[in-house]
Amino acid sequence: MATEGISSLELAALDRKGRLKALAEQVDENKDHGVKRGLEDSESNTARIKFRNYQPLDDALQEQKLKKPDAPTAKEDVEEILNSTKANATPEGLDLINLAPRKPDWDLKRAIEDKMQKLERRTQRSIVDIIRERLREGNLATAVEAVAKDEAYESDSD
Repeated sequence: MATEGISSLELAALDRKGRLKALAEQVDENKDHGVKRGLEDSESNTARIKFRNYQPLDDALQEQKLKKPDAPTAKEDVEEILNSTKANATPEGLDLINLAPRKPDWDLKRAIEDKMQKLERRTQRSIVDIIRERLREGNLATAVEAVAKDEAYESDSD
């Protein structure tokens, strides 16, 4: 297995997967062992008792006690992770620029952007309609002054 392009976190994950797989196989082995005995007991029409946590006092019942699976301790896992992270303080695939927090209102601005575009189009359309009405009435001078004021207002607001 090539470990050149794999980060320390991925190595820890693969190691943990291996330990879990071994533990699952051990549990399956215990189940298979119990199934074989269960078939033998079913032939004799007696109930099969499995002792997972109980420690039987009778020697005859000691045979029915299941083996405890060897689970890795959390202390060993933590020590492995700490040792591996000390070697690589900064992960290779981590982009520090993308971790910078965004402005708190970025989602609000994005949400109302379409509505603001609609309102801007309607505003422009209504301004054009007002100018057309004034031109029809014959007040060309007032229409030109109104347009000039609107343009001055828009340039001041920018």
